[in-house]
Amino acid sequence: MSYEILTQIAPFAPAFEDKEATKQVEISIKYQGYIEHQYQEIERHKRHENTAIPAEFDYDKVESLSNEVRAKLMQHRPVTIGQASLISGITPAAISILLCLNVVSCK
Repeated sequence: MSYEILTQIAPFAPAFEDKEATKQVEISIKYQGYIEHQYQEIERHKRHENTAIPAEFDYDKVESLSNEVRAKLMQHRPVTIGQASLISGITPAAISILLCLNVVSCK
């Protein structure tokens, strides 16, 4: 389904005359699900920004973290998830892993 085809149906007509606007609408519609998912992830991370990481947390036991991430976390010993996310090289995936462990609830 394209924007051009959609606007041939009465409820969606007439189409924008501006081709660039048309292209942007079509892109927005196609990627809406991905964009919403990213916004949900951002909100989830914001909610846990001040979530404490136990001082005695052993990053070496988290096999799903890369060796580089584990080393950086052990070197910096962040106190919160927010601090961990500010460390260079700590990916959003690594933060998600920390959130899904027993550090915090994975909800």
